[in-house]
Amino acid sequence: MPLHPDSDAFIQAILRDPADSTARLVFADWLDETGDPSNVAWARYIRLRDEIGRHPPDSFERSNREWHATNTAVLIEATVTVPLAVLVTSHALLRDFLPLDRVRVTLENAQIPREVLELVPEVLVRRRRMLPLHRDAWKVIVALTDTRDWDTVQQLDQLLGWGLNPEREVIWVLAAVDEVGAAIERHYGPPGPPDLSRFIRRVR
Repeated sequence: MPLHPDSDAFIQAILRDPADSTARLVFADWLDETGDPSNVAWARYIRLRDEIGRHPPDSFERSNREWHATNTAVLIEATVTVPLAVLVTSHALLRDFLPLDRVRVTLENAQIPREVLELVPEVLVRRRRMLPLHRDAWKVIVALTDTRDWDTVQQLDQLLGWGLNPEREVIWVLAAVDEVGAAIERHYGPPGPPDLSRFIRRVR
């Protein structure tokens, strides 16, 4: 869903300083005033995320608000585009602003280290039109052209094996189809001819 032009100033201010909770809450008020159902859900999400930070990690109040935030997130249709560097350094703060699967990352000049690319087999990268972007001790960031393609999300979550460890996280973000395609060719080269060896053996 395209955002109203009046939202640009709010969003740019928030991205310049993701830690500024006041800017997020003022934006939430503006979203409510639009009356759009997706914006109203986004405003509720921002307020819930702000409340989460006020409660101890293992408290009922925090768990309750996390549950409501997760369920509210699926109603948000807006996306916001950020550079990869901002996502890597500020993903935890960005999550308080917008669900990370609604964040669109720019890949135009991204250079992905070989050890990150090797997290996912090339054949799967090409077939699913996705790209691993970053890895550290606690998180893996993966770009998909559709973060609500649950089959791909579950397949990659199982492949990476991090979804079972509560201290580690797989972060799914959006990327434009043409940018993902260009990044795949930039890092892997153009696709080669199909491997027909198994088919030929079967025919013989």
